[in-house]
Amino acid sequence: MSTLPRVLVAALLLSAAGILEAQVQRSLSYQGYLKLEGQALNGDATLIFTLYRGAESAWTSGPQTVQIQNGLFSTILGPFATSFRFDGIDSLGITVNGTEVSPKVPLTAVAYSMSTHHAMVADSARNPGPPGAAGPQGPKGNDGAPGLAGVQGPAGAQGPKGDQGLKGDQGAKGADGAPGQAGAQGPQGPQGLKGDKGDQGANGADGAPGQAGAQGPQGPQGLKGDKGDQGANGADGAPGQAGAQGPQGPQGSTGPQGAQGPKGDGGPQGPLSSLPVESSVLTDGSEVFKLSGQGNDHLSIVRTGSANTFRLVVGAQSSLTVQYNVWFENTGANGTVDIAMDSLTAASPKTIDVSNANRYSVFVRLGSNWARVELFRQALTEIAWYGFAQVK
Repeated sequence: MSTLPRVLVAALLLSAAGILEAQVQRSLSYQGYLKLEGQALNGDATLIFTLYRGAESAWTSGPQTVQIQNGLFSTILGPFATSFRFDGIDSLGITVNGTEVSPKVPLTAVAYSMSTHHAMVADSARNPGPPGAAGPQGPKGNDGAPGLAGVQGPAGAQGPKGDQGLKGDQGAKGADGAPGQAGAQGPQGPQGLKGDKGDQGANGADGAPGQAGAQGPQGPQGLKGDKGDQGANGADGAPGQAGAQGPQGPQGSTGPQGAQGPKGDGGPQGPLSSLPVESSVLTDGSEVFKLSGQGNDHLSIVRTGSANTFRLVVGAQSSLTVQYNVWFENTGANGTVDIAMDSLTAASPKTIDVSNANRYSVFVRLGSNWARVELFRQALTEIAWYGFAQVK
């Protein structure tokens, strides 16, 4: 059983009571009622009964297989040894399939009569006093546990045949029968009188057309018409075949090598621009830095509404896949350097968490252009970031 059964009703009765001690059955008849999760138990169960003096076990029955029907069961406790004393026995414990139910069943005073019966009989035999007056009737005891259902009795003999009943009412009209066969045809009746002249009928349909007449003689020749407009130009003819290739001319002599030109000056370094970033000013979607390429290609660093994260976004019309690296010092992990590396497209922006960093570097490449963006703050409690970008 998954949970402890609850003992709802328990009764403890002496199986027999004699006049002499030798005639007293040292056993007890016990009936109980078991319920599990609101449902009465049915079937066989292994029960162990224990008599207690307070918390101490005084007697145990050992395992008994007991049949339970609609929660009710009945068994015999004992027999008990002649030396066993019932004084102090105050409760009965019941163990069902290995688990003792709680609380224990308190015992009534009937069990103590087995310890005191002999003494009461012996004293009464030696000193028979006059019978005392009948005491007042005690209060009604609690209702006992319901008894087990009795066995169904045999079927009774068949009774005598009853008198004939009264005549019943007339039944409902039956369904109509099938129609009979048709009768023979009767003789022809006399000819009727001539009817009045009918109205004129509608015109008939038109007749078919007659055959075509013979062809008439040819008329005189008509006058000459005016000159017609000029027709469109004809399509161009196919191009003629290519002429034969002329002979190759003689190779010219090699000219002298020119002098080496001077080395050009180095190009100017790309601009370094200061990009102040303050979380209290910039909101979600604000653009911190933008790297442009050809056509619709561009990549932006935008704010996410938090001082601890930023987002990399590729232009909506761009078809490029952009690679990126992010380096930042994680102050929450003893100053280790974390690296975030991945790729992104217009359909998959990336959000990067640098919440434990004082500074971070972003490296991105868009087509032939690349950029390095440096952002920093003085303390983790600050919500403002500052930095610069280098673009080539």
